[in-house]
Amino acid sequence: MTEQLVIVLFRPVGQAELNLIRDSGWKRFPPRLEFQPIFYPVLTEDYAIRIARDWNTKDPNSGRVGYVLRFSVRRSYLERHQPHEAGGRDLLEYWIPAEELDEFNDNIVGTIEAIHEFHPVAERERRTMMDPRLRQQIDSHPYPLVFATISGAHLYGFPSPDSDYDLRGVHLLPLEDVIGLNPGEETVERSGIHDGLEIDLVTHDARKFFALMLKKNGYVLEQLLSPLVVQTTPEHEELKVIAIDCITRHHAHHYLGFAETQWKLFLKADPPHVKPLLYVYRVLLTGLHLMRAGQVESNLVRLNETAKLPYIGELIERKTNGPEKGRLEQADVEFHHREYERLRADLELAMNQSTLPETPKGAAALNNLLIRLRLSRPTG
Repeated sequence: MTEQLVIVLFRPVGQAELNLIRDSGWKRFPPRLEFQPIFYPVLTEDYAIRIARDWNTKDPNSGRVGYVLRFSVRRSYLERHQPHEAGGRDLLEYWIPAEELDEFNDNIVGTIEAIHEFHPVAERERRTMMDPRLRQQIDSHPYPLVFATISGAHLYGFPSPDSDYDLRGVHLLPLEDVIGLNPGEETVERSGIHDGLEIDLVTHDARKFFALMLKKNGYVLEQLLSPLVVQTTPEHEELKVIAIDCITRHHAHHYLGFAETQWKLFLKADPPHVKPLLYVYRVLLTGLHLMRAGQVESNLVRLNETAKLPYIGELIERKTNGPEKGRLEQADVEFHHREYERLRADLELAMNQSTLPETPKGAAALNNLLIRLRLSRPTG
């Protein structure tokens, strides 16, 4: 269908609506709720970005995440409706009555695309991302970066005063290093103390990272989707959208396995450390949230807004106000063992009941992006 016969529209949505659209095969918008008499698609990408970034990320009903969707609708249908201003000439939207939504969906041409994803960033986190010592590590990297984000305790919401900064990302090897006899560094690892700041940097070449995205590897999804962004590119934004189609219910195995490893570490020390116990709860709650909402959320503070585990706040306070290797002098190991087993069982049940797909569906999009990245990189 020619461009003249369709109009490209945009819509900002939260996590629940995105999940329902994905379940439709990216073909239809879900029915409106009883208190939602109007469906509001908007006419510009910028307007949709503003809503997704500034409103959805603050809204608990949106899962505190915002997506921008792009789709095409037959012009012949939309000519029956007039665009409305929503506070300015650049803020235009259609008002589609809820009872017409099925007809609206029938006039969508092609599929609905997710083109942007936004997460909330606190002011303290924003200042961290702008630290020039982190920026220096990015600028001195031997290869161009698709993205670099902060992971580890700062992402998880419980950094100690002496926690290091885990920089993670994707770099792009030049074409001659990929096809020639002298391979470049598929993984770049650098660690050290820079002007008093301990930094651990690990980046993978795009091919290796993309392959990991197609496995049940929660780490790479958390790094990719971290809201603590130090370096980004348009390809980073594209990659975050592709990640939605890489999530499967089998990612629960990653979180079950990591929780087991951290629980053994917790039991190993006497008296036990706070850190591995927090990691146990963090990964189990991340896994539960992923299975139930289809959304990667790594921050334990935000996860506990839903889980409401009464002991999490005290554990985080011990970790954030004390040394990195702080201990629980009187840990109730039996209590935490019961909680660990309960949450493991909850995660196993959530995995079995999850509507997430069995296999990732993003391979073709990742392959296409990788080829474009390689061919656009200057040689020599």
